Amino acid sequence: MKKVFLTLCFITIIFNLLSGHDYLKKLYDKSDGLSSTNIFSIYQDSEGYIWIGTDQGLSRFDGYEFINYSEPKEIINNPIVDIVQTKNDKFLLITKDGNLWKFNRVNILKYSDKEIFLNHRFTNIENYSNQLLVSFYNKPGLYKLLEDSLIITANEIKNDKVLKLKQDRNNNIFITTDKGILQYKNDSVFPLLINDTTIYRDYLIQPVDTSWYGNQYNKEVHWHTTKEHGIFINYDNFWEHYAGDENSWFTDLNDNSYGEVWASTLIGMFRLIFLNPDYGYLYTELRQKKIISTLIDNNDILWIGALGKGLYQFTRTNFINYLFPYGFPGTSAKVLFKDGYDDIWFGAKSYGIVKLHPYFLKKYDLRDKYPSPNVLCGLKKDSLLVFGGKNILLEFKEDHFIDFNRKGLPAKFLMSNLELTSAGNLVALINKSELWEYNDTGWTKKTIPSELNIINSLYKDSNNVVWLCSNQGVYSYSEEIAQKRYHITGATTICQSDSNTFWIGTGNGVHVVKNDSLTNHFTTIDGLISDNVNSISALDDKIFIGSEQGLVIYYNKEFHQFTTSLGLISNNISEGKIEFVENHLAYIGTKNGFSAFELRHFDEKSNPICNLNKITTNKDTIILNKKTNVLHNLSYSAKVNDLSFFFSIIDFRHSNKKLRYKVFKNSKLKEVNEIKSPQIIFKNYDPGYYQVELETNTITKNWELLYTINFKIKPKWYNTMLAYIIYILILASLALIPYYLRKQSKRKKYKTSSLSKVKAKDIICQLIDLLEKEKIYQDPDLSLNSLSKKLSCSKEYISQVINTEFKQNFNSLINRYRVKEAEYLLKNKKGDFSSILEVGFEVGFNSKSAFNTAFKKFTNYTPTEYRKKYS
Repeated sequence: MKKVFLTLCFITIIFNLLSGHDYLKKLYDKSDGLSSTNIFSIYQDSEGYIWIGTDQGLSRFDGYEFINYSEPKEIINNPIVDIVQTKNDKFLLITKDGNLWKFNRVNILKYSDKEIFLNHRFTNIENYSNQLLVSFYNKPGLYKLLEDSLIITANEIKNDKVLKLKQDRNNNIFITTDKGILQYKNDSVFPLLINDTTIYRDYLIQPVDTSWYGNQYNKEVHWHTTKEHGIFINYDNFWEHYAGDENSWFTDLNDNSYGEVWASTLIGMFRLIFLNPDYGYLYTELRQKKIISTLIDNNDILWIGALGKGLYQFTRTNFINYLFPYGFPGTSAKVLFKDGYDDIWFGAKSYGIVKLHPYFLKKYDLRDKYPSPNVLCGLKKDSLLVFGGKNILLEFKEDHFIDFNRKGLPAKFLMSNLELTSAGNLVALINKSELWEYNDTGWTKKTIPSELNIINSLYKDSNNVVWLCSNQGVYSYSEEIAQKRYHITGATTICQSDSNTFWIGTGNGVHVVKNDSLTNHFTTIDGLISDNVNSISALDDKIFIGSEQGLVIYYNKEFHQFTTSLGLISNNISEGKIEFVENHLAYIGTKNGFSAFELRHFDEKSNPICNLNKITTNKDTIILNKKTNVLHNLSYSAKVNDLSFFFSIIDFRHSNKKLRYKVFKNSKLKEVNEIKSPQIIFKNYDPGYYQVELETNTITKNWELLYTINFKIKPKWYNTMLAYIIYILILASLALIPYYLRKQSKRKKYKTSSLSKVKAKDIICQLIDLLEKEKIYQDPDLSLNSLSKKLSCSKEYISQVINTEFKQNFNSLINRYRVKEAEYLLKNKKGDFSSILEVGFEVGFNSKSAFNTAFKKFTNYTPTEYRKKYS
């Protein structure tokens, strides 16, 4: 076991060096607002903020700006060397002089004035399950920190000097003492030195610096560093020593979820990959830089503090690159195929063949036997691998290559594709125009349609049908028959995404054929990076499209472009296929080597943290401390014509992120705006109910909701509903004034009248009898004077009674009775009258016009219309 892993380590030492594209760098210094470029500690709190301890105080970074805390004066030129968050959401700090400080996000204060805290120099502090563990420079043992006291813990080391406390991403606490390495659990410690017979035992029990457990490729590996003897590694209880001298003292260790451990030293930054310490510097500008503290945050971003330089942010891309000259031979990599063991085989231009195992790369140099082995294709046939090229046909047996049977082939040929038929025979593309088939007896040239003068590639689908892509279209080859299936000219490559869907790359974009019908044609207009497609592969619902301008992945009905700016080793994907391993890695061959793409990228969400910090208006400012994703029940008057919302958005993973906000008014989308800084400003908005949604784009170009604000703009007082009601009441009152005045004038008119109530009542009774029984209204000459004589009463009294009791004048009262009688006659006695005018005369009218006018007034009909209505 030991020899096997040693072999793997040394094989991969050079090979696994990442190119500069694998981490995207950004440097923050004083020009960005950082308090100092001398960084001694880095910490990420529960809300995602990055805290930086410097020699000029404490700094907080929210992704956009730094907030610095430089009080009291005692922390100036007194570096903050350790930071930890407590369970009550406060912080404890240790300065280089050994003092302990408390920080409430506003002020930095001495932790306590008690003698026990003033006479001992703190060196380390860690939060372990809401218990604060501390160690001292001048006091042996490990302690728990309570409110105002210290309690000894881990009695096994109470007399040992604790040099370092370190907590890994799995919340394991490692302790290094002057006696060795231990792990802390439940008030006890356990030695990590398991194999006492190793020759490195003497080194491991010496004073050490830091330890780490890294979960790499699902295997636990224990890394251990010393100041004088470099790196030690423990795997399966075996300790091995890898590197180190007096100049490479290690200061910190961190690991990420990709299985990489990063080690900082006083001379630079190193990466440790599975059983392989990688001795290359991360970036040349970090060489000879004193790196005291590092952090890998919740999004696998590496933060490095270099003394005198500032804060580096290294964002891991989705590509792991293998390039020339760091291990991959030659300058061009063509992906050949994946074998039954999930090994990926590459053709290396002007070199030979390379096999990539998940843990190492093995090279087969064919230059001696084949001076120009430009290997282009590969195939798995049972346990046999066959490779071809220019006058080359090889098989792989017992870890080396021998000549493969060429019987029947011409002396000179260029083989560019191989596929295996359902009958177990090999089908080969030779000289880009000939189709050959191999069985146990040798090679036979197949007859194909004459128009197939250029064949660009072969492909075998899930039904074991071999497809030929040509300039004339796409053909299927089955049972020695090549049949044209799709009239798509200039076809260069094809793949199958499901049993009924084929994706066909051409010089004019990508064609999608489903159930033998063309359903889509995608070009650069739709999102392709280039219309000239060289390779295309499918994995589940993801389509990988390669061209000379970069990689495009079609996923969730969107095209996602990847180029060197996002970590791809080279944009020129002009040769070879794209192969997949265990549904989590896609291997892409390019002109400069090959890249491995992390497929889990599409399943991960950035989950940026968004806090609304304050709201300002042209009248006041509201500072918000409560963390929430939705803000409700805000209400402002329209006289507040300047309303601004300020956010802190923590999303360090995407350096090219964008922000936008949507505004909904009364549930209808009003506008969508992109913004450059996390601030939303509203000016002179109309009254109404508003909802604002703040969004950020992810690396997959989707927009993700960060924050929602609901607020109301109230109208000015004269535009409110209450004001409108008041307006209506005023108008109604104005409309009633004439009526009121008339009523008052009538009251004044009869104010001096001598008519008694008894006399008025008597007049009313007599008047009703005359109208209803005697029908005096039928007299066309009836007047107020003649009515006065009949009632033996003055006409003034009669007029007063009609006006006050009947609410009308004499003529209106008489005409009302006449019209009522006419209605009855027109409806029930219409046969008794030869004309309508006779009805009018019958009821008392003395003219046709008077009859029509009065009838229309009281019924809204003319007499003629009324008769037709009831005819």
